[in-house]
Parts: sequence; C-alpha cells; structure tokens
Amino acid sequence: MHAITPDDPAFNALPRAGENILVDKTTRRRYPAASAGSLLLTAARFGWSGIIVEQHRLSPAEMPEHSVIGHGISVNVGAYNEVSLIIDPQFVANVVEDGLAANRIEFVSQHSVVDSVIVYYATKFREELTADTLNGAIYGETATIGLVLHLLANYGVAKPKLPSPRGKLNAFQLRSVVDFVDAHISADVSLVSLAQQAHVSPFHFARLFRRTLGVTPHQFVMQLRVLRALSLMKARTLSLAQIAVECGFHDQPHLTKAFRKLLGTTPGAHPLAGQGD
Repeated sequence: MHAITPDDPAFNALPRAGENILVDKTTRRRYPAASAGSLLLTAARFGWSGIIVEQHRLSPAEMPEHSVIGHGISVNVGAYNEVSLIIDPQFVANVVEDGLAANRIEFVSQHSVVDSVIVYYATKFREELTADTLNGAIYGETATIGLVLHLLANYGVAKPKLPSPRGKLNAFQLRSVVDFVDAHISADVSLVSLAQQAHVSPFHFARLFRRTLGVTPHQFVMQLRVLRALSLMKARTLSLAQIAVECGFHDQPHLTKAFRKLLGTTPGAHPLAGQGD
C-alpha cells in the first residue's frame, strides 16, 4: 500500500504487546504482531466491535511464514511502520447475512496492492486514535462496516450478493432507539447497542436509520447531546465542563467542537450560557 501520510509523527512506543495475533504456520505458535515496545497506537481502549486497529514500528527482521487470526490488512505508513486492520470474520459474515457462519466468507490474498479506499479507512482510523476529541464507538463501527463492504465487493472469493435494506425504521423501532440514547446520553453508545434496540443487524440499522432521519447514527447522537447541553445550560446549575461530561462529551473542548458544528457558535457565546468557554 502507499503510505497514508508523507510524514509520520514521532510516537512513543507503548509498554505492552498488541492484540493482533499471528500464528506461525510451522510450529502453530501464537504471538503478537507488535511485541512490547513496538506498539505505537491501539484502538483497544475504544471498545470497537468487529475490528482491531494498531500501528506498529517493527525492527527489520525476517518473520516466519504466518497467518493472521481474523481478516488482516497491513498498510504501510513509513519505513518498518504499519497500520494493521484486523476484522472479525463473524462481523464480516453478519454484514452479508445475519447469523451466517464466519467461515462462509473468504477474501483473496493480496500483496503490495495500491487501494485508495483502504488507505482512506486506515487514515480515518489512525486519525481517531490520535485525536484530542474522539468521535466514539458509533464512528469506529460505522467506518468498519464501510471498509467491510469495500472488501466484499473487491476481494471476496465468492463475491457474495450484498444485502440492500429497504424501507425505513418503523415508529416503534425509532422510539426505542431515541429512548435508549436519551437514557445513556453520558455513555459512549455503540452502533451495535443501537441496532439491538431496533432488532436488526448493525449493517441494516446504519442504512435504515439514515434513510429514516437523513443523518447517520453518529450525527444523530451528537445532535441529542448538544440539545441536552442546551437544556443544562438553561438551568445554569453546572459549569460547561460538567455539562460536557453529563452529555457524553469527552471534555469541554469536545462539547465546543460539536456545538459549533451544529449551531455555528460556541457554548460560551450562546445566549443561554452563564459562563464563558
């Protein structure tokens, strides 16, 4: 793959091994692709469903012939520096058909392929790992579905027919989702948890939700958080930093960024504000 960016920041290696596990094809020994001291970034703390995202800085060395546990992609981002995307086979199968056996979906092995779409998703994942304000689980899981659809269409062995969800969420499904988000506004709700409220797969949910409301689940959750922030600002009992946490933002700058994007101004400049930014 082509490098994601021309310049790679000087990250400090993390003092632990990564979760991307390789299997030696001769000895069957399992070992982490990134040993302690070579792991630079990881999405482990985000709790994303269906994917492991890591960046490694590996020393030049000959590796034994190995396989990856899961569907693995390595994207070069510099000399001996790569982003690994490991997708859960069951997640991939569920995109094709709910409950489909994981071993029913296979991909053609490729080496030194230039694929701008894969680079795009790797870039987005990597940006999320280094961002000061995170977009949350919904963002990561939605991006994973997009990547899976691209892989199925271009590298699937059997070229499975991808489902095309029709219709919209019904009133009961939509109310269940809205009530769930409202009750968990301070939490990092996931795409999987929202889909469970509507009793459909995450893939179908993401498509049906956008068709129903005209926005993505991530955008909708951010809108509800900003509206809750406005309500708390009107009460004037909490600081903006406290309101940010109560509404599920990581911190006050995260609230300010979302507020400006939705309303075109900052919380401190809004007429309801009782305190500055």
